[in-house]
Formats: sequence, C-alpha cells, structure tokens
Amino acid sequence: MFSYLTAAIATFFIGRDADNDEAEIAGAKSIAELHAEIKTLRHEIQVLSRQELEQ
Repeated sequence: MFSYLTAAIATFFIGRDADNDEAEIAGAKSIAELHAEIKTLRHEIQVLSRQELEQ
C-alpha cells in the first residue's frame, strides 16, 4: 500500500516536470559542462599536435 502511494506521488511530480518547458532535463547541465570540457581538451590536443609537427 505504501509503495503504491509513493509511486503515485512520484508519477505526479515527474509528469509535472515533463510538462514544464522550463524544467531542466535531469543531467542536462552536467552534459553541457562535459561537452564544453571535451571541446576544450580537443582544442588543446590539436595545438600540441601542431607544435610537435613543427619541431
């Protein structure tokens, strides 16, 4: 009985967030930060590769 009530409440909040266009998708901020870090690392690797080729 308690688990049914808990599931019903969780479903309510999840549905409410899914309907809200301004709600952040779980982990979206972390994914964006990781994407920026990967982009920065890729650029650093390219710079280091060019330096090594020039030597």
